[in-house]
Amino acid sequence: MPSLPRNGASRQRLRAVVPRRRTLGAWLLATAAAALLGSVVQTQVNLQDIERLGVAVPWRVRLATTAWDLVAFPRAWAPMLLVAFAVAFPPALRLSRDVPRARMPLLAIAAATGAVVAVKLVDALAPMPTLIAATRHWPGLLLLAASAGIGGLVFARLRRPR
Repeated sequence: MPSLPRNGASRQRLRAVVPRRRTLGAWLLATAAAALLGSVVQTQVNLQDIERLGVAVPWRVRLATTAWDLVAFPRAWAPMLLVAFAVAFPPALRLSRDVPRARMPLLAIAAATGAVVAVKLVDALAPMPTLIAATRHWPGLLLLAASAGIGGLVFARLRRPR
């Protein structure tokens, strides 16, 4: 096992790597949390839309569909969130240096806004009218954005400033 560097410059480089790992871990966990919560949200929004058409959706079907979507939906949603968070978090972190008390709300708003922008951008580029059915109407889009906002709160909580 290599020993710790003895000179000052090497130690500084080592100290610079640790916060990056902490940030990467927080970013990945925030994305996972938002993707899983978003999966449950979009499933329930879609099932509610089906019920509005007059089709009964029993609780057993709701649970089975939710379980299935927890496996399937994050495969599409998580990459979108990874990119959205990568773009949205740095400016929010910079702003939070000036207003430390606003750090958590800034990161939540940045995450939610990034998710909305990602959905609208993908919808504009995708061949179908909407990639995520739950975002066809504003309530579904805002609920999905709220789940991303919770991911922003997870990031803020895990990546505390020094």
